[in-house]
Amino acid sequence: MVAEAHSQTADPHSFPNYITAEMNMDDQMIAHMIQAVDNDPEEGVIAASAEEEGRFTSDRALRRSQVFRVPAENEWIGVYQGFGQFIEQINAQVFNFNLEGIEALQIARYQAGELGHYGWHTDSAYPNNRRKLSISVQLSESEDYEGGDLEFMFRDPPVKASRQKRHAIVFPSYSVHRVTPVTKGARYSLVAWIRGERWR
Repeated sequence: MVAEAHSQTADPHSFPNYITAEMNMDDQMIAHMIQAVDNDPEEGVIAASAEEEGRFTSDRALRRSQVFRVPAENEWIGVYQGFGQFIEQINAQVFNFNLEGIEALQIARYQAGELGHYGWHTDSAYPNNRRKLSISVQLSESEDYEGGDLEFMFRDPPVKASRQKRHAIVFPSYSVHRVTPVTKGARYSLVAWIRGERWR
């Protein structure tokens, strides 16, 4: 599961806000991921507060989704290994961040029946959070749902990321982003956070 060579940036004249790369994932693995979150979903949660590191809470006004927490064992080991190779390649080519390893993998589901969404947020909002890179891999076909755009607050209007199946969007975890409400169908994605030493 390694990235193809091509990528794109939000602004080619500056340090990239994010890059898009295609991942080599077969349909059988994608179907297995979707089935995992459909069969064993948990409610998506958010960090409670800066003062309560490691504690999470539900806030359906901000985030309305289901997730499957991918264990680093059994049939999922290959997914973690593939992600490691992918991140190593992308980081060397583009970001050159000091990284330590994958914090977690999650498969996320946003459904139209509940207007699934995730409002504006960052993945490293609190001082002790050491997330440096975030990745969202599109598992759904674009025509399988409406709404559900991954957007970044780089400018006004917000920048929309690719909806193409197998496209991985890689961005610094401090980037402000959201998933707009899904109004038809369901959007599935594989998401990950990569940790590293504190910013200096």
